[in-house]
Amino acid sequence: MKGRLTALAMAGAFAASVFATAAIAGNGGPNGPHYNLNIIGVENPKKADMTGSNRHTIFVALHSKVVGKSKTQVDDDGNLASTAIVDSKIWLTPGPEFRVCDGNGFDAAYDGCDSDFTEVNGKDGAVFMLPCNTNIGTDDDPDIVLTECDLADQDNIASYSVWVRGLGKPGGSATVTTCATAEGDLYCSLENAVVTRSKGKSEFTDVTNELTSLRVNFCDGEIIDNGDGTGICDGTTSRERIALFSGDTEDWFWNYDNKGLRLAQLRFYAE
Repeated sequence: MKGRLTALAMAGAFAASVFATAAIAGNGGPNGPHYNLNIIGVENPKKADMTGSNRHTIFVALHSKVVGKSKTQVDDDGNLASTAIVDSKIWLTPGPEFRVCDGNGFDAAYDGCDSDFTEVNGKDGAVFMLPCNTNIGTDDDPDIVLTECDLADQDNIASYSVWVRGLGKPGGSATVTTCATAEGDLYCSLENAVVTRSKGKSEFTDVTNELTSLRVNFCDGEIIDNGDGTGICDGTTSRERIALFSGDTEDWFWNYDNKGLRLAQLRFYAE
């Protein structure tokens, strides 16, 4: 199975000990034990080495810069869809627990969860470990093909949900999109998580599918642009949802397009 940015040799199982126990009441999220991750937007690049610690924070740019573009797809409504790739990336690597491997999104990405502190294929950005998630689905749509976790890799599989809310100074937003290389091309999911920080009380939103799967429409022919923002696939289209690290995929990451959001708080709950 492809999907590993680096080879991991880690013992242990996905257990409740990786979660910080905290009760949630009245903020839109579930109650119960969870793992907490804070993604912090800052104006000035961090220079400190943030690999190999047990931190629960990742630092990214407060305002992202566009550096590329994902492959164009035709979405379910016939619209042409692609994602602007930005300089704030959080590379994802499979493992038995949730863990920040490299909290600095500004310099070379290192897998601090690996005892050798392996550089991640010459990439820049932060690195986050998490299991492949069995708690995803096709939303009861019979036309979507689901590629599930590789059951042979039991140590790196778990069932969990992901929730997010914006905190910090009111103002700003961030769009988080799961991306991966599939069939030799960079694809970003047709779904994303939009995190905002408005005035007043901030509530959690369920973003499980958005952050733990790749929702794509593969076209086996040419995409014809109608010139009005819509298009068609001149061939057969396969609508698919692919679980993290599954199928013929590699180089998974969250594309963190930040427009002034100072803090996104993610919580991971075992199901």
